[in-house]
Formats: sequence, structure tokens, C-alpha cells
Amino acid sequence: MKKISHQILNPIIFLAILLSIIGWHPTLAIAREYTFTTIDVPGAVNSWAYGIDGNNIVGYYVDANGFHGFLASPGVKPITVDIRPGVYSNCFKQNEKGLIPVAICGSADLDVTQIDIGTLSLRGLSVKIAGESNKYLAHYEYVNDDNYLDLVVQFQDSDGWIASGNGYTTLTGKLNNGTPIEGKETICIIP
Repeated sequence: MKKISHQILNPIIFLAILLSIIGWHPTLAIAREYTFTTIDVPGAVNSWAYGIDGNNIVGYYVDANGFHGFLASPGVKPITVDIRPGVYSNCFKQNEKGLIPVAICGSADLDVTQIDIGTLSLRGLSVKIAGESNKYLAHYEYVNDDNYLDLVVQFQDSDGWIASGNGYTTLTGKLNNGTPIEGKETICIIP
């Protein structure tokens, strides 16, 4: 019978005790629900996720040419936006001196307090900055009846930023953790 060295046995016992203290047990891990995403690298024989760097997955894969590293970034998080919240029509005249109010609707999947307001763009328009303190014209309120906090921002209007007529416009930006966000809304520009 082969003896196991104390140098190997002690860390194993320590790990088992530590896992039991924090409440981990193999059967509990199996009983939990998890969501898995496939990381498919074209041409790869195998791929391994190594860790998480901020909001990105870091790993490596093997193909016919050897080992390679990868950085998998999350896709764009869809958001719900409401141009001119509280008003049925999204029609208005362009005016360099005007403001366009836009609500970003919070939800179970979106905490609007985590939006980096400085990254928001409405088809190239920026959130208006006002006063000597250079604060964004933005505030939090409950715009709709879903009991989730919403973010209302004021974009600086500009003549000719979008063609006259009916269509869609896109709001883009990022969360504080770097995740890109995007929402589309109908818009009507009156000549």
C-alpha cells in the first residue's frame, strides 16, 4: 500500500474543511440552476475559459496552428427607450437650441443607476451639459407604471442631425462596467 505524503494530504484536508465551512457540497452544486454559454472559436479543436477580466471572458483555444488566447466580450444589452416620455407622439421640429427628452426604462434586467451617462448618444447627439459645474441634464424618476426606476436625459438638439419624416433612431451607450447598451425608438421630424 502506497502512503500519501503529509504535504499532499494536508492541503486536501484544508480544502475539504474550507468548502464545508462555506457550505459547498457537490450535491448542492449539482442541484443549482446555471446558465451556460458556448464559446465557439471557428476552427478550434478545444477552447477553455480561464477567467473573467472585468466584464470579459479570458481564455485560450487550440487549432491546427497551436495555442491561442482569446477575449470574449459581451454583446450589446438591449434597452427600452421612450423619446418624449409622457407624450404620445414622438414628432418634433429640429432646433439647435432645443432639447430632446429621452427616458431609458429600468427593468428587472437593467438598473439605470448603472448607466454611464457620459457615454450616451442619440444618433450622434450628446447629453446636454449645463451650468458651471458641467453636470449632465439627467435625472431619475418613475416614468411608466412598472415600479422600476427610469433615467431621463436631455439631448442637445441640432439642425439636420436626422432627415425629416418618420423613422427610427438609436440610443447607444455603456453601463459603468463597460457593457454596451442600445435601444431604438420611432421618431418623426417635422420639416
